[in-house]
Amino acid sequence: MRDFNDSVRGCGHFDKAVNVLKEMKKSNINVLLRTTLLRHNLRDVPELVEFAKEMGVKIKFSYCRPAGRAVENKSMLEPIDAKNYLNVLNYLNDSNVLPYVILDEGMVYNQPPEMGTKLLNGRMCGAANRSMHINTNQGVSPCVFLGSDFTSGKIYVDGTIRNFWRGEANDIFDTVRNIRQPQECASCDRLCKNECPASRLFFWGQFDRQDPNCLHEVIKNSV
Repeated sequence: MRDFNDSVRGCGHFDKAVNVLKEMKKSNINVLLRTTLLRHNLRDVPELVEFAKEMGVKIKFSYCRPAGRAVENKSMLEPIDAKNYLNVLNYLNDSNVLPYVILDEGMVYNQPPEMGTKLLNGRMCGAANRSMHINTNQGVSPCVFLGSDFTSGKIYVDGTIRNFWRGEANDIFDTVRNIRQPQECASCDRLCKNECPASRLFFWGQFDRQDPNCLHEVIKNSV
């Protein structure tokens, strides 16, 4: 909401965004609000949903990934936030709230079977699977959230997009494609398989431990 938004984005940003939303609605543009769940804005979630309903739009809630100010300001949800985060997930998955929100796959309690169509190579994660990242210096990475260790080479200096994607420029894309799932993911019947290796690497320094955002981990850590 306004106070936290403006503390992050700058004074007056919230009202500017709302004015743009209203103008887009007047032009019959399909508008979607989107916000990232941080340890600092969990208390705002019900108010954000009500605000979206008032504006006549849906609101998408996404995980916070390890990048930029989220890391600098220690805004990412950690295991210590599990109880508060679980309360938010319970609220968002309520049948009276679900029609007004869109959730990242791992946040959904009753994952519909059609969600399985988003899996590619048995993974929900898009890194080197359905997406890649090129930064302003032409550095290439399978995922911006994996950090500098997984950024290498430059487009049109060391190869084309195709060369990097096919692993002909270097082996980073193949490395990311072969990141192991935690054992819990391999035996889990939920459809958010291997959702964020970057979060696992950030929190634990390895890929084999569960992402703290995993619903099973959140439930376990909230006790």
